[in-house]
Amino acid sequence: METLALRDAFISRDNRFELLDGGIQRAEWHGKRLKLLEIGCADGAAAAHLKETEDFVLYAVDIDASAVLAADAEHPDCRFLCADACALPFPDGSFDGLFSEAAFAVIQDKDKAALEYARVLRPGGRFLMNDFFLRANVTTTARSQSGVPLFDGVRSLDDYRNILGQAGMRCVYCREEYLAFLQIGNSLSRSYGIAKNQVGSFIRETFGSDPFVGDFFLQKRLSYAQIIFEKETE
Repeated sequence: METLALRDAFISRDNRFELLDGGIQRAEWHGKRLKLLEIGCADGAAAAHLKETEDFVLYAVDIDASAVLAADAEHPDCRFLCADACALPFPDGSFDGLFSEAAFAVIQDKDKAALEYARVLRPGGRFLMNDFFLRANVTTTARSQSGVPLFDGVRSLDDYRNILGQAGMRCVYCREEYLAFLQIGNSLSRSYGIAKNQVGSFIRETFGSDPFVGDFFLQKRLSYAQIIFEKETE
């Protein structure tokens, strides 16, 4: 039997939108008619969920053309486009807000992507980011690339703040969401039929090669966070 793709296991987890819904409140978007862009939309379910619960005009992009085609067919009320996060096909200041779920960490050129995010945001617009991060005592230079895209690009919270800050966005909210991280681990455990304490080693053996990945879930080197950035006004 073919192994379920890691991204598919991640997006099919239970309570997937709980953190996103809370972020909509914290970003002060709830109840407003705003134009939002999701970056890294995968199956489009997050954008579709917000379309059902909020009065947003929703656009969504993903670099995976097949995922975009499937999302477009499944969710006709949202606008899906195939695009690179580092070259967004929108004019300056097009959106009131951006959001992404575990999609910034996987980008190789984060500096370029951050500049694009800031470019398409209007002044005062916000970027809601839910993503994995490395704890402060873990370095990324001391290890090789794992071959697991979901984890190769993960950086510390300070790194994220610095990258987005250099692009002209200041951090207005940041909180570790370790419960969400545990829920992700539990969901992966169920999806692959493995014990919870074997999730890291399974991911390493199935999708990558670096032993560093194997103990992510065991030694708390990795966690999950919600961060909100606001584009500075000129």
